[in-house]
Amino acid sequence: MLFFKKKFAYRFSKIQCKNRKIPLCLFCIVFMLFCITNQAFAKEFTEYGQWSFALLVGGESPDLKALDNVVFNQAVTGSGTIKQSQSQNSNVTVPFSFNTPMAVKNYGDKAGLELQWHANPTNSLIFGIGSWSKSGASDQNGTIPTQGVYNDVTFKRRAIISYAEYNLGWRYTFFRKSKLILYARTTIHEAFDVDYREDFIISYYRGIASQTSSSNTSGTGSNTANTATQAFNRARIVQAKTASMFMGEFALGGEWFFLKWLAVGVEAGYMRAEKSIQFQNAKLQTDYQSTDNISFDGGGSMAFYVNNGSNQLFAARKLNINFSGWQVMFHVNIYY
Repeated sequence: MLFFKKKFAYRFSKIQCKNRKIPLCLFCIVFMLFCITNQAFAKEFTEYGQWSFALLVGGESPDLKALDNVVFNQAVTGSGTIKQSQSQNSNVTVPFSFNTPMAVKNYGDKAGLELQWHANPTNSLIFGIGSWSKSGASDQNGTIPTQGVYNDVTFKRRAIISYAEYNLGWRYTFFRKSKLILYARTTIHEAFDVDYREDFIISYYRGIASQTSSSNTSGTGSNTANTATQAFNRARIVQAKTASMFMGEFALGGEWFFLKWLAVGVEAGYMRAEKSIQFQNAKLQTDYQSTDNISFDGGGSMAFYVNNGSNQLFAARKLNINFSGWQVMFHVNIYY
């Protein structure tokens, strides 16, 4: 589970979002009005305390069908040059493909911290931070042409999408009896540092010194006349990110008090994103060399691929990502 990453070390002033001052100012105004209107209840704090601090863990299932059904299911394809003899004119270009879809969960892991100010037994203000991530993976053995010969390899593909967030909101307690309380809450979230990373690791463990036949080059078989070579790895890493985005959430939840200062609870809600986003600033890192005589197509690299072997990436198609979806969170709340 992805916990609090180094993302929170960045100051909020570095978050790049043109419209972020508007909701922050709005929240400041709402906060001031809330304090003013509740002055009459300032002394009516709950019997459990004025403040509480909560640790939350759970899962969020945003609507990432475009990512799950398209990108994660793409085949990784390419071609390489095979030397049939010492003569350069006898070289032949051979395609290869790895078709194993990545196994992904329907939800991503989420964790966070929340600080709540209980203005009275009914109303509370919320400030929280958190992070969310979802990953996929696949492995496949096969054969690909590299450095002029066929090679038996293990192809490993890993992908992760993640973001960090902070949120502000209001909690309304509508039921309180004995050790149980039930509440509704509404929050506005700003998700920032939204990242996507995909790693392609190819482990070479056997090469073919002399080519006698071209039996299978589809990433699902091997050839004959093998001679052992020193194992080594090659990697291709695709990274992309986007600017921050805003989401609103409405949730229902409850807490059970084991002690006057200690409660555990669960809540379920729906998160609504303001809009769909597209990943930008794609970057490709690879340690493949020109002498490897191998090239990769756009498959498996999100909406980005290499143009004519150069390092300049561009979108092969527009891939819209929407983070609206359901989430369930469990928490431990300490009142003081």
